[in-house]
Amino acid sequence: FATAGPAGLAITGMDDLINLAKQVNPDDYIKEKKEPKEDKQKSLRMSIRKFIQDFACLLKKLEVDKLVIFIDDLDRCNTDTVIDTLEAIKLFLYVPNSAFVICADEKIIEYAVRRRFPEVPGRGLEVASAYLEKLIQFPIRLPRLNESELETYINLLFVKLYSKSEEDFLAVREEVINTSSNNSLGRKFDYQQAQEIMGDIPDELQKALLITQQIKSVLTVGLDGNPRQSKRFMNMLMMRIGMAKSKNITLEMRILAKLMLLEYFKKETFIRLHQFQAEQSGKPKEIQMLEKKLVADGQKEKNENDVSKTNAEIDIWIKDDWIQSWIKAKPYLSGVDLSSYFYFSRDRLNSGTNIKQQMSSQALDIFHKLTSGSEAFEKAALQEASTLSPSDASSIFEELKTKLLQESDSDGSINNFKLIFSWTKERGELLSQLLTFLKPLPVKIIPSSIVTMLLSIVKNTDYQQDGAVIIKAWAENEENSDLAKIAKSRIKQSK
Repeated sequence: FATAGPAGLAITGMDDLINLAKQVNPDDYIKEKKEPKEDKQKSLRMSIRKFIQDFACLLKKLEVDKLVIFIDDLDRCNTDTVIDTLEAIKLFLYVPNSAFVICADEKIIEYAVRRRFPEVPGRGLEVASAYLEKLIQFPIRLPRLNESELETYINLLFVKLYSKSEEDFLAVREEVINTSSNNSLGRKFDYQQAQEIMGDIPDELQKALLITQQIKSVLTVGLDGNPRQSKRFMNMLMMRIGMAKSKNITLEMRILAKLMLLEYFKKETFIRLHQFQAEQSGKPKEIQMLEKKLVADGQKEKNENDVSKTNAEIDIWIKDDWIQSWIKAKPYLSGVDLSSYFYFSRDRLNSGTNIKQQMSSQALDIFHKLTSGSEAFEKAALQEASTLSPSDASSIFEELKTKLLQESDSDGSINNFKLIFSWTKERGELLSQLLTFLKPLPVKIIPSSIVTMLLSIVKNTDYQQDGAVIIKAWAENEENSDLAKIAKSRIKQSK
């Protein structure tokens, strides 16, 4: 490592290339024989140098002006394969007229380097960064899509889905490209431009274009303009509609899209709403309450039910700016039977396995740091919290919640509570979700120290009274005497 850098550790991995070179020019290479370790390393270095010379000569004889090798999805390989591939590439970096274009998530590659070279205590990240800086001579970091670009991207996906033929789609795409290239600031491909280019738009495509108009701003902010995550959202939307159609059930695309936004960004509210609709034949009165409070009188759905009273969940949700915007967005859901929509969401309701798949690589890295058991890593992860998109922040919250519930009987239970409170403190928009999660939580698994944590996190916020309501319920419980004792004490102190 000291003499050859990280490549020195992988030098024996070049045997296959050298053996190939021996077959081409056997007289130029050291013969197979037993020799001291130092001599063998020297022979390998000489062989690598000779291989580079022979390869350059080969390109010249073949009259290749420039050899460009594209490597895509390197970040999908396991860590050993990532490093072995990069080390193999280094062989060719000194060959004239050759270049590599590597497409990969930089953080995943850094993680692979840290895993491969753990013998530098406390300096793993620096080694990874230095390694990539020496290897990658010209980094290009693609920016996230802005709202117009994301709208164009999703709408073109819909055009491809609903076009009669591949040729029709390619014609539309070519026109969009030409229109954008003639405008220095670009131009979004929306419903209006679709009419100009296509003329008559099929009904299904019209509905799809309206959905994009409905959700584009939320996806741009919530998914941080990530095209892959946005496409995954749309794929799930279309898959659920297809699943329903196979059972002769019609799901309104705009209603499903609205519920999926809640599922992605406020999952605790989504889970509670599922429970409410299951108890009320698919038509939860909580939706009516929220719309009655937030939607203008001329726009809200008419209903004959008495919704003047609210419950604790409504009081929490109505203070959340995101949920307010969600309730006000069309289509309204009062009186709509939501049972079928939640039925086709049951995979996400009953399992946490999809949450990590929804995360970006940065979010996964932060989650692993949070749960590593190292105070230093945990602190570093919390410092990075503000850099994540709302979707990633929500996904980490859900993973921490799942971990807490799975380990509620273990000695580390209090640490899991501390983690989820610390994460919520850094991402204040999750406070309504924390309270929604805590309210129905079995008191048996709640440590008494959580009372102080809850009072601290809601202090001087809009949710201070909601926190007091939860603590009052804990004080009146008869199953967890320690929790009840502390809760009563804090209530007495506050009075």
